[in-house]
Amino acid sequence: MVLLSEVLEHDGDTTVCRAVICADGIFANADGSTGAWLGLELMAQCVATHSGLIGQRDGQSPRIGLLVSSRRLRFTTTRYDAGQGLRVRSHHIWGDSTGMASFDCSIHDEESDELLAEGRLNCFLPEDESQLEMTLKTGGRS
Repeated sequence: MVLLSEVLEHDGDTTVCRAVICADGIFANADGSTGAWLGLELMAQCVATHSGLIGQRDGQSPRIGLLVSSRRLRFTTTRYDAGQGLRVRSHHIWGDSTGMASFDCSIHDEESDELLAEGRLNCFLPEDESQLEMTLKTGGRS
């Protein structure tokens, strides 16, 4: 499922995407809003977009990535309203495309620029399926 509508900005370290809350979306409440918890998925999709764009630049095909943990996740709202435009930002902090990587992420209201959510997402970006299978089999132990 893709919840982001478009890429607004991208460079080597940062990607900014747009999302619009759909009143009839899969996570919509009766009034068309969604819970702020959806922000975690929006941030993860922005990280995935960033990773995909870096891979594309380097001539690689898109590949799987896993959200391992989140730190200092903070929501300043309880919900996103139907039709609300959001700017979702991911900024690469450390790591690379063949292992663990960490991103500072945020969500701002498109109209007011109000900060709605922020946190750090730690992700595992296996080099290939065999690395993923081995990691899952061993629980991450070498």
